[in-house]
Amino acid sequence: MFFLNGQEGNTKKTWATNEWPLTTVDAIAEVVRPLLPYSSTLVDKIYTVLAAMPLDMRPGKAFAKAFYQHNQIKLSAEIKAQIGQLLSSFVDENLTLRLTLGCRGSSWEYYHEDSCWWGDFERSRDVLEHNGGGAIRAYNEDDELVGRVWFLPYEDHILLFNSYGKGALEHIYAWGVLVEQAFGWKSKKVSAYFSCDNSDLYVNSHTMVVVGPEMYEGEGPIYPNIDVDAPYYYSSPPVYCSGCNERVREEYAYYHRHVYGIGEGYFCEPCHEDIVDVTAGHYAGYEAFYNDVFELEYGDFATCLVEEVEYNDLGNAYLPKDGVEVGGRIYSPISLPLEQE
Repeated sequence: MFFLNGQEGNTKKTWATNEWPLTTVDAIAEVVRPLLPYSSTLVDKIYTVLAAMPLDMRPGKAFAKAFYQHNQIKLSAEIKAQIGQLLSSFVDENLTLRLTLGCRGSSWEYYHEDSCWWGDFERSRDVLEHNGGGAIRAYNEDDELVGRVWFLPYEDHILLFNSYGKGALEHIYAWGVLVEQAFGWKSKKVSAYFSCDNSDLYVNSHTMVVVGPEMYEGEGPIYPNIDVDAPYYYSSPPVYCSGCNERVREEYAYYHRHVYGIGEGYFCEPCHEDIVDVTAGHYAGYEAFYNDVFELEYGDFATCLVEEVEYNDLGNAYLPKDGVEVGGRIYSPISLPLEQE
């Protein structure tokens, strides 16, 4: 392959990590407002344009190009100069990109502290490593981690996806430009659909970037084959809820030994909360789902299975063993005081 574990490269100075403040965005909005007088979401549009700015151009020209792509309106030289001056007040940074195989470590070591790959979708890390993938991380001039993107090999290239970071590093297109600068590779935006579902490899978006020593020549969507038969490097084997058959992480599953109609098994939290004790009848000592039990109005409101309940002529429920015969008729214990009156 054309990449190495631990490979490093440096980018040119770039404003990719800038998190543009609202004051700057408001100022830009006022400059372009005459061009979009009826827009009710102009500030949001400016943020979108800023995120789409090419990283290898001067700020004013980069903004003008992205603005045209999103609005089909060309900016005059005067407006480009005004916006360029506003954006140039921020210091550009050199970035260092580091490529590493696998994804060993904590989520904060991969920039996104709340990543679901360390939560409900931790299996993704197993599958990524098993398929030869890893991460490209970006560091600023103070060696501070400012972003990362996952990658997987694809034919003679690699696919970049699930990007997170400061400023434009949140957007996948930015990583294509940075990789070109750092490693000299060629990048192309593509739509990609892995041959597995999110439970095995969680993907935020099907918009990805394919990079390699040569430009990827394919057209249209791509469908990489992913081997999901991966060892459990980081996750634990999944369990399935015995109630609803939903997949659940073992540490969040609840074990029950004697559930009526099921026996023992693991249960997800919603099913666990719907299970109650059976305290009367033939299955006393078991547990059962709430819809399968009946709460008797006698015996300290004992619970039994619905299927065991019978009703007397007064409509009162009772268990057959608790029925009381009076004058040839069977009564629920709750009915006796009424009958005696």
